[in-house]
Amino acid sequence: MADSTMLVPSVKKSVTIQDVARAAGVGVGTVSRVINREANKRSPKVRRVLQAIEELNYQAPHRGRPRRTPKTEANAFRPGDSFLLVLRGGGLQWILNHAPVYARALHGIEETLSKADLNLVIRQIEDIRDVPGIARQNEAKGVLLFLHHADAHFDSTIGNLTAVRIFGSGSSAVCDHLEIDHQAAGEMLANHLWQRGHRCCAFIGPEAARLTDASFTRREAFVSRLAAEASLLVLTTPGLIMRGPEINAVDEAHLGMLLDRFCEAQPRPTALFCDTDIVVPGVYRGLQQRGIAPGRDVEVVGCNNDQIYLAGLSPMPTTADVRAVELGRTSAERLLWRISHPADPIVTLKIYPRLVIPPAEAANPIPAEPPPPRRFIQR
Repeated sequence: MADSTMLVPSVKKSVTIQDVARAAGVGVGTVSRVINREANKRSPKVRRVLQAIEELNYQAPHRGRPRRTPKTEANAFRPGDSFLLVLRGGGLQWILNHAPVYARALHGIEETLSKADLNLVIRQIEDIRDVPGIARQNEAKGVLLFLHHADAHFDSTIGNLTAVRIFGSGSSAVCDHLEIDHQAAGEMLANHLWQRGHRCCAFIGPEAARLTDASFTRREAFVSRLAAEASLLVLTTPGLIMRGPEINAVDEAHLGMLLDRFCEAQPRPTALFCDTDIVVPGVYRGLQQRGIAPGRDVEVVGCNNDQIYLAGLSPMPTTADVRAVELGRTSAERLLWRISHPADPIVTLKIYPRLVIPPAEAANPIPAEPPPPRRFIQR
């Protein structure tokens, strides 16, 4: 699948709002409020942010009204206009501290809008029906929504806004939707393991709560791709990933039970697909504790390309890079395009992943064979 056409010219990488937040020791939301003149000027945090902006030479998008120019189809937004990013669930700090895929997508959004000299206002919500009021309050030209699941109020609430939904699955009748191609990721990893000679494979991950969940889609794609010609072991449990306001981590007890089942399997799989990279370090430790060497006795692969989890592992596992930065960039570009093309059909765009193969594995490939035939199985 070809990459989306860039709608904003690329320029030399500049300092981002996240760089300023780190230098000032504050959250991105605080920096956003300072930039948008919504913070108390006497606050020590504000002074640190202003100092960081000056020291890093951060070019903050300005708030002044530019000279009025006629709005045409090619000029429906102007430098200084504001755009709203809406978050649900854990909020901004949870994303920055615990969700590297979301954080990279946020970086892509911020980078794209900053290059166009546009403001990004970030807000956390509990009820989707609050979005129109927040958009009006901030005079937002458009809205980006980090939403995994659209509730019953989504269409009626978002239908009158210029908006793009990011993440989750399923098409929308009222706004464009950008998502990761999770089916392609599952199939890509299945083909990789097949081509490396594995005929007995396992999947390990959380039990999906919905049939449209990313984990379910990746698992079914992986299983369907291999089911015709390979033996498969699917290992799932609802409690594998612990998520909360201050946590996003693997439950080691649940993981241990799944690894015990893996070790007891006859025959034992020679390859193991971990649903997300956050699971991989625990799998490495658990296998080693059970006398199984990752890389030598079993090939482990992951998904997301979260180097925060994979760095330091030996051997480095292959992973499917979901290209979250590109997802963020394309989402922002699509929103800018949509402002100028409001009557065009609503679409769902999927970002195609890429395989990241560690150098040691790439230097010693197993002779490739044709991938197994595509076949879907009914459960």
